[in-house]
Amino acid sequence: MKKLEKMLKKYGKDAKVEMTLDDLFEFANYIIKEVKEEFDDGSKKSKLLSMKEVCKRLNKGKSTIYRWQKFGLITPTYIGGHTYYKEEEIMQYTNGYKLVG
Repeated sequence: MKKLEKMLKKYGKDAKVEMTLDDLFEFANYIIKEVKEEFDDGSKKSKLLSMKEVCKRLNKGKSTIYRWQKFGLITPTYIGGHTYYKEEEIMQYTNGYKLVG
């Protein structure tokens, strides 16, 4: 990743980069991690939870979470092809608010 950062600093936004599929996955995971950390740091009110974490906290299956999402009961955040949910929003359902699944 350091190599890519150096190239971008040296050549700017018009740099042409060749990478392997493994490099592309590493880069995508790096971006996902950076964005997720931005939401997870203390300056933000809510951290992001994965679908798996939401299902575990609410004791519901994926189909229920997708249904709630479809009806606008929860709002997803998409990062790098992955779906995340704001912890603050999900915690409403474990702190006395009940949804029928």
